[in-house]
Amino acid sequence: MTSSNTHSQQFTESGLQFSFSPDWIVHSYDQHRFYRYLSGAGMKGVDFVGLYQDHLYLIEVKNYNDRLPLDRYEPMAQLLEKPEDYIEAFYKKFVDSLKLIRIIRRFYRRQWWFRRGFSALQWLLGRRWALRREAGFWWTLAEYVENKEVTYILWLELGAHLPSEEARQLRQNIQAGLAARVADHQMQVLLGDSRTAFLGITSEALD
Repeated sequence: MTSSNTHSQQFTESGLQFSFSPDWIVHSYDQHRFYRYLSGAGMKGVDFVGLYQDHLYLIEVKNYNDRLPLDRYEPMAQLLEKPEDYIEAFYKKFVDSLKLIRIIRRFYRRQWWFRRGFSALQWLLGRRWALRREAGFWWTLAEYVENKEVTYILWLELGAHLPSEEARQLRQNIQAGLAARVADHQMQVLLGDSRTAFLGITSEALD
């Protein structure tokens, strides 16, 4: 799904309804055909990938309000006990998503129709037109990756049952841990949630 010119875009993910402002050009990343081709090879992917105000964002959603106990363990308790394991899992999704964008660029580079015709059409019809086409969107993402104009957003819903100070400390630790892991990529890490509008993104729990 891509954006329209005047309406927000709606997505459902992890028990949340997301709304992206019209300034976004966004795809549900792990539902896209390119990701599905490669997920069987052990690659992971973030939930959303999009462009906003001339910058690339990779967005991973974790909603612990919507997580059921697994094998007698509460997911929230596991996160509190070993946040470093979750940080590593979030990092892998981020890195694999960057790899996938580069793989898609190589795919288009091999297509004769892209090499011969798409650049000319982009020159005639403009960059905005190109971004609304699948090939132009992914090719542009690769340019942002190579220029290190990428921010990783972890949309983290911890739930009301966690004391506010404990939740604040946990969020700080996760953000700092992720920032340390992506330091070699020279990219910023941000945390969002449903409490406030964030870069033109809002979310609310599904009924």
